[in-house]
Amino acid sequence: MQNDTEMLLKKITSLPSLSPVVQKIGAVIAKPNASADEIVSVLKMDPAIAGKVLRLANSAYIGIPRTVSSLQNAVVILGNRRIHSLVLAVSTLSHFNQGYSLPFDAIRFWKHSITVALVCESMARHLKRYDTMEASEVFCAGILHDLGKLVLGVYYADQIRRIYSKALKHGTPVYTNEKPELCHMRIGALVATQWNFPEMLIHAINLHHTPLYSDKFIKIVSMVHIADIMVHIVGLTTVPEEATPKINGEAMQVIGLSPERLKVIATDALENEKQIESLFEFFS
Repeated sequence: MQNDTEMLLKKITSLPSLSPVVQKIGAVIAKPNASADEIVSVLKMDPAIAGKVLRLANSAYIGIPRTVSSLQNAVVILGNRRIHSLVLAVSTLSHFNQGYSLPFDAIRFWKHSITVALVCESMARHLKRYDTMEASEVFCAGILHDLGKLVLGVYYADQIRRIYSKALKHGTPVYTNEKPELCHMRIGALVATQWNFPEMLIHAINLHHTPLYSDKFIKIVSMVHIADIMVHIVGLTTVPEEATPKINGEAMQVIGLSPERLKVIATDALENEKQIESLFEFFS
């Protein structure tokens, strides 16, 4: 008889591939001189995603004071790497957002993930003047960091409810009550590996609670770790009244931003409610 871990791993390894649009855009982006026309031709393969991209280009997330009427202009405004990150994220998350009854509030989950992504993106912009960093890739790491919670919510719902109840009863962060072999970090990373995500994203998903275990991606993983905790602190958690995980002081040193600067970055992201709602519409 298979145990819970074996059954879940079997389900993960049998997951269908993501939309062909994801692979094709990834291949186009990898080309040194990829054009907007090439990206548009791929997006048109999936009208639903193309429509989302056009709406997002006209949303408060971008904040362009004029109407963007063509998909080509939307691609130019958003940029190739951002398009790739957005398509990868929306294709991944929509797979587990198709009428499943989750053991947590889906709206809270989305708002937490989106806000973590916005804080990550804002940190990346601040650090870009000192470091070569692509804000859209850090954004993607933020939006997908809790992918494992969705997977477990779909395939492991009753056990997740018990874990959440235990965490609330003892006043401990949810992840500290998970079984190591079935924690949301490991499960999310397994799905990311199954779908051939970039190595950086796999690290961010797997190690966002233990950032110092990362190596060449330690800065990005540390950013996701810090953003996640900052968003917990202000109460935007998947589980109401969940205890906030401890922030890793060495991760703060890796980032090199003062607590005061980080507070300003997080506050700006949290106060931009229109931006959060724009992304909520895109991903939900």
